[in-house]
Amino acid sequence: MGHDIHHRRAGTGLVLARDDVAAAGADYADRLSRPFATIGDSCDRPLAAAAVADARGSVLVMLPEKEFDFATANQLMRDSVALRLPVGVVPLPADPDAATETVARVVTRWRAPEPAGSRLALYCDFQDAAPAQCPWAFGWKDSDAFLDRLRSGVQAAVLHSHGNGADFRVGKHVLCVQAGTLRPPTGRRGGRFLPCQGGGDCRLDHHTEFVAFHGANAVRARLVVMLSCSAYQPYDGLLEPQFQFAHAMVSAGGHTAGLVASTRINRQPPQLGLAVARLLDAGASLGEIAMRINLLSPQSPSYLCVGDPDLSLVGP
Repeated sequence: MGHDIHHRRAGTGLVLARDDVAAAGADYADRLSRPFATIGDSCDRPLAAAAVADARGSVLVMLPEKEFDFATANQLMRDSVALRLPVGVVPLPADPDAATETVARVVTRWRAPEPAGSRLALYCDFQDAAPAQCPWAFGWKDSDAFLDRLRSGVQAAVLHSHGNGADFRVGKHVLCVQAGTLRPPTGRRGGRFLPCQGGGDCRLDHHTEFVAFHGANAVRARLVVMLSCSAYQPYDGLLEPQFQFAHAMVSAGGHTAGLVASTRINRQPPQLGLAVARLLDAGASLGEIAMRINLLSPQSPSYLCVGDPDLSLVGP
């Protein structure tokens, strides 16, 4: 019984690592008793051969942060759909010590999740009222209550809102990477960031309806699904990783173990957020959530699982 519980919580999927981060990948797999394999630096289709033989239900890919570009992200998402395989990615810092710290942090969030006051929270910014008559569902008029639930701690949060990677509207509030203690250092000339992140004016200064801005540390959620435009951008995106809200949530100071987010602009109906919340509540993993959304999309896949694809809600 104990062995089964360990694997239900720590996952059983294959861990794949690029050769240049193989030590960190092997460390992760060893700590969680997972199968492990390496992929060559020049391999542009890492899943097709390895995953069919050894996936055991999912694949987690670890690779250097600077190598995780749109081409690689798109290929991973296409392979996930083609193989009907939940796939997640963990980009690692180039510095070996920093990569080791990242692995240790991810493992800790597997084994010892933070206490949460609530199991689930769904927010839809495109409807005044909640999209369902559930205590965990919130609409635009309930934005205060949704923020209260986030700050008090939830196991999983689904955010369906306008966003650009750095900030996201939540009714009268804004989730913004520039707010709170996790704001990034001021951007330097030649970097990719918003004007406010380089010392300029906030693009929302002229909006008088917003009552408060909240940083990434206000999102006390272990699992997050962001149904917003460009909520996660690979290394060659319009925003560098350190200037993105999603990056801050999974950083050392954040509270999030894994997330699902789109890499591009998209439009999704409110029903999708409700379906995702119910899937999470039923025990679906983050990798499965990303795969299912991409399978439903009439366009090329754009939803990426950042973190271990076996992460899911625990308990009833």
